[in-house]
Amino acid sequence: KTSPSFYVAKFVWLSSLFGSALALTVLTTSVFAHMLGAIIWGVFWQQLAFIGHDIGHSAIFHARKDKWPLDWIFGILVGNLLGGISIGWWRKSHNVHHVVCNSVEHDPDI
Repeated sequence: KTSPSFYVAKFVWLSSLFGSALALTVLTTSVFAHMLGAIIWGVFWQQLAFIGHDIGHSAIFHARKDKWPLDWIFGILVGNLLGGISIGWWRKSHNVHHVVCNSVEHDPDI
């Protein structure tokens, strides 16, 4: 069972990473601050990918695609708009990965 408080905390965490990275890279002139901002950007994108993975598996709201659940809508927001990756493409590719996991010839994620 999914804990909503976990994803609320993740949203707060991601928002703070985004705000910190943006401030350090845009509002400062220090090279050190820019480097720190770049590291924080990297952590932000990596954490966003984990959330996108959960959304892609319908692991947050647990509803089916054909009913336009919140997972699908949030997948479009997080994957398509923020992450630059189509949630529809990811689901198709990743489902094949689960069917033929780690098969060099058939697994698209290798």
